Amino acid sequence: MDQESAATRHRQKLAGFRHARFKRKQHLNFKRNKNIAVAHIASTSQLNQPLTEERHSRRNRRTTKNYTLSQIHSTIFHGQTYMDLGPPKYTCQDCGSTMWYDERVDKPQKPRNPKFSRCCMKGNIKLDFLKHPPTYLKELLSYTGGRNSAKFRELIRTYNSIFAFTSMGAKIDDTINSRPGPYVYKITGQNYHKIGGLIPGHGRQPKFAQLYVHDTENEIQNRLHSLKRGNQTLDTTTVQNLKEMLDEHNKIAKLFRMARDRLSAPNAKEVHIRLIGTRSNESRQYTMPTTTEIAGLIVGDLGQSNGRRDIVIEHKSEGLQRIKEFHPKFMAMQYPLLFPYGEDDFHLDMFYSQNNRRKKTKRKKVTMREYYAYRIQQRKSEANTLICGGRLFQQYVVDAFTAIEEQRMRWYRSNQTVLRTDLYKNVCDAVVRGDTIAAATGKQIVLPSSFTGGPRYMVQNYQDAMAICRTFGNPDIFLTFTANPKWPEVKYMLR
Repeated sequence: MDQESAATRHRQKLAGFRHARFKRKQHLNFKRNKNIAVAHIASTSQLNQPLTEERHSRRNRRTTKNYTLSQIHSTIFHGQTYMDLGPPKYTCQDCGSTMWYDERVDKPQKPRNPKFSRCCMKGNIKLDFLKHPPTYLKELLSYTGGRNSAKFRELIRTYNSIFAFTSMGAKIDDTINSRPGPYVYKITGQNYHKIGGLIPGHGRQPKFAQLYVHDTENEIQNRLHSLKRGNQTLDTTTVQNLKEMLDEHNKIAKLFRMARDRLSAPNAKEVHIRLIGTRSNESRQYTMPTTTEIAGLIVGDLGQSNGRRDIVIEHKSEGLQRIKEFHPKFMAMQYPLLFPYGEDDFHLDMFYSQNNRRKKTKRKKVTMREYYAYRIQQRKSEANTLICGGRLFQQYVVDAFTAIEEQRMRWYRSNQTVLRTDLYKNVCDAVVRGDTIAAATGKQIVLPSSFTGGPRYMVQNYQDAMAICRTFGNPDIFLTFTANPKWPEVKYMLR
């Protein structure tokens, strides 16, 4: 008797589980279809039986997996209509950058004269515009310059490398360009810039900055032979004209030529070059510094009066020294074809503009991210040398991104005490990882969730995604699309 009652209770329990599972599934289907109806994903004019809460009972309601692709329509894109937002038509009132209307700050409102923050933080950042490049470089960068210009733009990274003052440490991954499609610049490993001495070691060929000083009688051939891939594809006339252009306009090139003249004089002493890493901005405006403010030529002993941020290029050096990403000449020495005048780049002495209505904040200086966001904008009143650089511009953007990330990592490494106060759960994280040795626990570098791509960042976004699914249900459809570089709007912006 007891066995029969136990079996009966077991059957009743299973029936209750099945009923609860059925009701749960029914409830999820109801929520999913209700969201579809509210979002107007299914157009009532396209479906024979419109999906509405009033006409369908819970039991007979269909889920999105029963719909065909022709039945699902978006609220923005209907049918086969081609939608083109057109070129950016709005100009920032503060910095003059060309923007789209949807890039405005107050998106819920629709002002006639919108304000933008992606470019200049609503007028808080004011930088000197880049000067128009020399005539010869402007013709080479022009998309209407003919066959010679097209060939130069295709090999612009190679031309830039033979005139660069510094070497780049990242490993370039060219396998992604083996397939048809637009050119993609991709690097792996750590990215950094390094520079050696003015004179190469015994039996070594000159490279990078040494080409401006050593054996300049055969400079063109030395530059062509400095490439690992050979000199078959580079035009000798173009290399000669670029050399003359940089000698005439580039301040850094003039400094190295001055060192060459000193070394070639009779009874010449050792020469060192110091690139000053600080700038004086009393008015908080970023004017072009003079030659004496950016560099100095040291004859004889080096001395001990070097600034902490200065770069000192010695007469001879077996090793290489790394250039910090916050040095004013960090980018100009790596990209002489993008900065033909040797202009200053980001440095730590940049303050926000005083002529603004910025709210009082603890931070008074421009960040590296804000600087590069300002610099890469397109403006009618500024030379678009960076954007016209094409493949070299891609390299510049990747270089800027890695510099920003390097600066953030350095801040995290030097402010672990502050981060551990806020993220006190790192002890629990160590136990989860299996770090049970007390001597090892606490010595790792903690990356907060604000660091994009870090472990805490990934876990936080995963939890947010699960919370969304818990509230609105599982995703109904996964959409992908392939961009075409020959789209009219893309070709228009590349003119």
